[in-house]
Amino acid sequence: MINIGNNVKIADGVRILTHDFSLSVIANTYDEIIGSVRKVTIGNNVFIGMNATILAGTVIEDNVIIGAGAVVSGKCKNNSVYAGNPAKKIESIDELYKKRKNKEIENAKELARTYYIKTGKIPTSDVLREYSMLFLDKSQKIPGNLRKIMIAAGALENIQENISKKNIPFKDINDFIEHCNLK
Repeated sequence: MINIGNNVKIADGVRILTHDFSLSVIANTYDEIIGSVRKVTIGNNVFIGMNATILAGTVIEDNVIIGAGAVVSGKCKNNSVYAGNPAKKIESIDELYKKRKNKEIENAKELARTYYIKTGKIPTSDVLREYSMLFLDKSQKIPGNLRKIMIAAGALENIQENISKKNIPFKDINDFIEHCNLK
């Protein structure tokens, strides 16, 4: 009753329902049991955020992000981000990518500065692991912390194949730290 595709990440607290017990209300009103069991289909390359609820009969297509706490029913279309209760499409994956890409350096600097203010220490590549591609040395082996994220995301092979085409804005982590004005 539940079909799950490839490269699907399901966060803690997610509930996937193929039925509910609302039949009890109908049973007590009309003196009969009418079932409501329906399958749930989750496509490929999907992330379902913490504490989301996927209701019976839902179809989540490919390349979809479901926000934390969303209550999902019906059809979530390809290449989209859904959030809320009830879940509604809030943007396309392309829009999310562009928005995050445009703020990537700003967000990395914010993390570095916040870490420095809180700890008094210069952030390491472990602290900045999600932003490591900003200062990755393409001639070196992909560092362990970044490699782990790529593996967890199911994207290691694709990223490795295409990394030479990527624009890396900083020559190394020290160049990035200098850009943050932490020293």
